[in-house]
Amino acid sequence: MDHLKESFKKIYKHQDHLRTFFSPGRVNIIGEHIDYNGGLVFPAAISIGTYGVVSKRDDQIIRLFSHNFKEDGVLTLKLNQLSYEKKHGWANYAKGVIDLLIKKGYACPFGFDLYVEGNLPTASGLSSSASLEVLVSFIANELYQLNINRVDLALISQEVENNYMGMHCGIMDQLIIACGIKNKALLMNTKTLKMEESNALFPGYSWVIMGTNYQRKTTDSKYNVRVQECKNGIYLLKPIYHIDYLCDLSVDELSQIKNIVKDEIIYKRIKHVITEQKRTLDAKIAMASLDVEAFAK
Repeated sequence: MDHLKESFKKIYKHQDHLRTFFSPGRVNIIGEHIDYNGGLVFPAAISIGTYGVVSKRDDQIIRLFSHNFKEDGVLTLKLNQLSYEKKHGWANYAKGVIDLLIKKGYACPFGFDLYVEGNLPTASGLSSSASLEVLVSFIANELYQLNINRVDLALISQEVENNYMGMHCGIMDQLIIACGIKNKALLMNTKTLKMEESNALFPGYSWVIMGTNYQRKTTDSKYNVRVQECKNGIYLLKPIYHIDYLCDLSVDELSQIKNIVKDEIIYKRIKHVITEQKRTLDAKIAMASLDVEAFAK
C-alpha cells in the first residue's frame, strides 16, 4: 500500500489523513445471463481488483485521478456538479455513486481527493466497472459514516450502472464484489439476494483466467438488446404462467413454451435461461462433492 500512498502524494501534493481501500474483480463460474432474469448465479471474487487512496477535504470539491487513465489528468468537480458527462470517461462511475447517494438523501457534506489504481484488465469481462463502483460506494460509506450494509451498497452500485451509465446489468457483479469471501464461490439467488457459500478449491487443480485481449464493451454491445429480448419473453409468457422472471419456469415447460413463442430468437433466450439455471444448480452440487469431472461438464 505504501506505493499507492506515494503515488497519491505525487498527484495531489499532500498525504493528509490517507485511507486505503480495495475492491476485487470477479469471475462468474457458471450462470450466464441469469442475474437479470431472477435466477441463480455462481460467481467468486478474485484477488486482483481496484485500489483507492482517499483523503477527506474541508470543502465541497471532489478531485479524481486514475493511474489507469493518466492521460485524463485530475478531474475537479463540486458536489453539485455530478451530472453524467461522456468526456469524463472512467470518472463517471465514481461521480454516479456520489450523485445517487445525495439524491437518496444521504448526507455527503464534504469533498475528497481520490487516487484510483487497478490491476484488472479493462474491458476484459472481470467487472472492472463494477469493482470501481463498489470501491467508491465503500469509500463514501466510510467517509460519510452512512452505515449502509454490503448488500445495499451493491444495489446502489448496480443502480449507478443501470441508470447513470446506461448498462442494464443484473446484480451479480456488484453483489459478489461487495460480499465475496476468500476461496469461496457464492451461489446467489438474484431474486431474493440470498447467498450460499461453497468451497471453490478442487485439490490438485487451479483456476486459470486467460487474457485473450478481446476488448469487451457492454454498454456498446448487444447486452442491452439481449436484456430486452428476455423482457419480451416475460411479456409473452406472464399471462399464461403468471411469472415475474424467466427463471421461475422449469425445463419441463420448454416443449409447451416452444409452441407459444414463435419468435426463434426470443425462444432461444428463454431456453438458455431455463437450462442455464439447471446447469448452475448441478455445478453447485458437483463443487460441493469435489467432483471435478462432473463440474467441468
